Amino acid sequence: DANTAPNERHIPPEKRSQFIDRIRLSGAVGKAEVTALVDDNESYSLAFEIADALRDAGWSVTGPNRSIFSGPPVRGVILTVRDAHAIPPGTTELLHALEWVGIEPTKAEDDRLAVSGVSIVVGSLPQ
Repeated sequence: DANTAPNERHIPPEKRSQFIDRIRLSGAVGKAEVTALVDDNESYSLAFEIADALRDAGWSVTGPNRSIFSGPPVRGVILTVRDAHAIPPGTTELLHALEWVGIEPTKAEDDRLAVSGVSIVVGSLPQ
C-alpha cells in the first residue's frame, strides 16, 4: 500500500537490556562513532538508540552525528572497522547484538579508521 509509511527500525524496548548484555559479553569496552543521514529522521532515531545503548554498555561513543554522503544512497546499517583481520574488542558481540534485534549490518573496512574503533553508519531504510 503506497499510503502506508515504511516501518521504522528500532531496538525494541523489551529487548534493550538484553541487547546491552550481549554487547557486554566480551567484557571489552569498545569505541564507536555513530553517524546518521543529515536529512533522515528515521536514520537519526535508530542511530540515537544504538549510541545510547552502547554508552549504557560502557562504550566510549561519539555521536550520533548527522552527515551527508556522496555517491549512491546509503542504505541499512554499515559497521566499519579498520582491518577485518584485527577486529576491535567487543565488535563481534556488537554485530551479534544488532543481528539479534533484527538489524543486519553490512560489514566494511576503511584504513582511515583508528585501529581500536568501529564506525556505525545508519543509512536510510533498506528497499
